[in-house]
Amino acid sequence: MVNYGNPGFVNPPPQPYQQPQGNGMAVAGMVLGIIGIVTCWIPFFGWLLALLGLIFGFVGMSKAKRTGVGNGMAVTGIVLGALGLIIGVTLFVLAMRAVKEVHDRFDEDMRSDRFPATSGHDDLAVPSITPSTPSAGATADEPDINKQFDDMADRACACKDKACAEKVLDEFVNFVRTHEDSGDFERGRQAGEKFGKCVIAAGVSPDDLLAKMQEAQKALH
Repeated sequence: MVNYGNPGFVNPPPQPYQQPQGNGMAVAGMVLGIIGIVTCWIPFFGWLLALLGLIFGFVGMSKAKRTGVGNGMAVTGIVLGALGLIIGVTLFVLAMRAVKEVHDRFDEDMRSDRFPATSGHDDLAVPSITPSTPSAGATADEPDINKQFDDMADRACACKDKACAEKVLDEFVNFVRTHEDSGDFERGRQAGEKFGKCVIAAGVSPDDLLAKMQEAQKALH
């Protein structure tokens, strides 16, 4: 007698292998968030990466609610992206404010009524070395000291680089050493302010100018 087995038993068919679902949006959000906060100090570029990290993080979180995968990475991308944007914009605003403050202060100093405010030293007075008109005993052949100093100030304002300004500044000191104070303090002060502002604009440091001006003052005494 042939036994055909239990006809009521049937082996179930094998189940196909299902690969676990990932969450690429969450991974992308986390990576972009990390790069964004590291480069947040770079205007626009770092901000864009941080913003993308924030966006991908939210998309990844939405997907994680359906699949249960990648929620932690999505949250990381959101947090880092938000921090990158906040820090980057804050640094940019502070930097722009500092630049504006320095520019306004320099502009104010350049427009000041007193030249020493430009260099930050209050003990410097611009020497008066030029009369408003030639002295009573001057002849037509004698040089007008006042005009010479005005011309020297104009030459300083024409300088486009530091080397030119330093050369004119040295000539100024030598000029003072060879001429006695002979007159109008106010006109000399105005010409001195113009001279000083122009050489600073050409690249001479305020401290170097202060030293030269003090040297010129000593020559008057």
